[in-house]
Amino acid sequence: GTSGVITSPRYPQIVDTVNENYVWTITSPENTYIFITFLDIEIIESDLSGNCYHYVEVCNGFKQNSVPIAKYCGFNPPSPIVSTSNVVTIRFSSSYPAKFKLEWQANTTSTISKVTDSKNSEVENNICTHTIQINKTSNYELLSPGYPLAYDSNVNCSWTFNTEPGYRFFVDIVYMDIEEYANCGFDKLQFFEPLEYRSLTWKLNKTLCGRDTPKLYSSSNKLKITFKTDASLSKTGFRIIVIAVCGGFFYESFGVISTDNVFNRTDCEWLVSVREGRTIGVKFTELNIRTESSRCNSVGITLRNGRTQSSPILGNDTFCGSHLPPYMETTSNHLYVKFSAPLNIYAKFNLQFSEVSETCGGFYELNSLQKSLDIMSPNYPQVPPYNCECDWVISSPPNTEIRIDFEVTNKQAECNITHEYVELRDGGSINSRLIKRVCVPVIENSYFSTENIIFIRFVTSGKSISYTFKATIHINVCGGTHHVYFSTKIESPNYPNSYSDQLDCTWKVYSSLPEFSLLTQVKDMDLISQSTDCTSGDFVLIQEANEKEDVIERLCRKSDINKEIISNSPAIIIRFKSDQMNSGKDKHLLFSACGGYIDPAVTGEISTPEFPNAYPYRRTCRWVLRAPSSRRIKLTFTNYNLKANDRVAGECIDELRIIKSPVSLETELGMKVQCSNILPMPIESRTMGMIVTFNTNGLNTNEGFKATYTTYNENPAQSFYPTDTGKPNKFTNLYKNIMSTYINSHASKK
Repeated sequence: GTSGVITSPRYPQIVDTVNENYVWTITSPENTYIFITFLDIEIIESDLSGNCYHYVEVCNGFKQNSVPIAKYCGFNPPSPIVSTSNVVTIRFSSSYPAKFKLEWQANTTSTISKVTDSKNSEVENNICTHTIQINKTSNYELLSPGYPLAYDSNVNCSWTFNTEPGYRFFVDIVYMDIEEYANCGFDKLQFFEPLEYRSLTWKLNKTLCGRDTPKLYSSSNKLKITFKTDASLSKTGFRIIVIAVCGGFFYESFGVISTDNVFNRTDCEWLVSVREGRTIGVKFTELNIRTESSRCNSVGITLRNGRTQSSPILGNDTFCGSHLPPYMETTSNHLYVKFSAPLNIYAKFNLQFSEVSETCGGFYELNSLQKSLDIMSPNYPQVPPYNCECDWVISSPPNTEIRIDFEVTNKQAECNITHEYVELRDGGSINSRLIKRVCVPVIENSYFSTENIIFIRFVTSGKSISYTFKATIHINVCGGTHHVYFSTKIESPNYPNSYSDQLDCTWKVYSSLPEFSLLTQVKDMDLISQSTDCTSGDFVLIQEANEKEDVIERLCRKSDINKEIISNSPAIIIRFKSDQMNSGKDKHLLFSACGGYIDPAVTGEISTPEFPNAYPYRRTCRWVLRAPSSRRIKLTFTNYNLKANDRVAGECIDELRIIKSPVSLETELGMKVQCSNILPMPIESRTMGMIVTFNTNGLNTNEGFKATYTTYNENPAQSFYPTDTGKPNKFTNLYKNIMSTYINSHASKK
């Protein structure tokens, strides 16, 4: 688009966005810039220093790779800002009630011009601000206003330069003639850099006037140049060439330095720094620097264990040739890297660095030899220490994805996601896209990256009781962890098409409550087995998830379709193996069962398993029906025949219970439907849905029931329940305690 307005949720109301991050992406036409003006802002500052822990952040680029421009909080709208590209990402995060409103507009220039009207002759009335993005193949010619003629009086201009991480700026002052005076008190050209990496505060590096033309280098990928004049004598001004060159400063938990950072340069220097108390792991993934002899002779990559070129050497010496050096680690939180090679020498390298905790975390690579690894909290299986933070960066081969399977606990412990959590990010750093922040103790399913690298952070804070966590990281082909509330489905790779040979897939399935068992039903199967007992060839193995991993069932035959398997425990392991023979034939299997979570429940039908036939085996089925907003559910029985206890009057062998709300377990909303062959009267929910639970021991059963559900009328009790904001609350959390005893699953081969 070309213009628009962005506001905080429910603006102008002031709302609490705790545990939520809101992200907007603005894209304007190509070759335009985006001007952003804040019209209103009320975001509390976190401390007296004005640091913005609750903020609106404006970034250049798409959210996965965006570069921060500015971060705002407080109660006064900041000055307008301009992007350096046609894409901007806006992030909003506040743990306290806050609001903001901004407007944006596309423009073909990156200049914000202001004129200040005042009778005071000392007020600057010729103001210009520019933001310039430079890439490694271009440069920028910077001229003083009016050059080569004399510059104006009362000029106040600034130019902010940005380039990619891994680069810095070379400033070539070709010509300069600026009024000279002691300390450049009248007219002056000044050079600034960020006070710290990614800081929004600038520090002064150099002030120039007169006719000197020094050569200057920045230390980071950001540079600000200002030019100020008074109302007296004017000179010719200046002509400057600004070039992005290799080198500079990194302050990242993970990063890459490679030949891509070197463009027509013979010498490059980088300083990598991480947080205090951490070290830096270094891993070469590619090295091919050709030299005329077996000795490097200062040609290649030199690593130093510290901040400067005089710090101790890390490793044996300068690295060249094609032999990959071993993994190395600094003893401090700084790493100095230098690349030297004449332009006529072939050089290609890729160096990855990562922040390493002294007690946990690190950089790991999955490959064909190591397809998985375990990570865990410090002191595992004992509780981790207070105020602990661990970072792992895990990569896999190109064009693969990564799966993380948590070791699930059935402990009914309440977690506090602000006190202890595991954070998963789709990329190699804390700035990568957030996949999920998972509360500890973990009761979640598997998670997946979309890239071949994942960043994992484990945090404990405060002095509350902490819990342990353990997870297995895989190159994702098949398998995973499923935590079942109502049902789940498991498929073989590429289902319903053919799966590949030599698969070894393992799924762990847990019920949400320890008193529930799990029912598995095979819906479809076409496997080629080399034995009648399903011990070779392609087969599925179902086991109890106990210490002995007792075998419940082996499956491989067509006759196994519709077979039902009931576990004796609240967790099972499903293993699927395929050999390297008879590939090309399509084979697959599917697990399924009764019950489920239906939202929205507008109209439909539910019935006992295999209706109108007698329902087999003992089981519990539970349906949660949730009506659309402001509606209620009506359940009408079309068939009904449940078995009563012939020996004890009033008791049922098979039981049907209905709770007239999907979010409350209060007794006044629950009812037991009489067991008989007489159709019950229609049942209406009291709120926006209902829970239907059916229990049977599977012995001497009748045909069961069939019922239709519809929605009608407004929900009379809506005011007693909170609006669904998409965030957990005390009502929606009750859903997580409602489940049925079954899973759905699948598998397939080529």
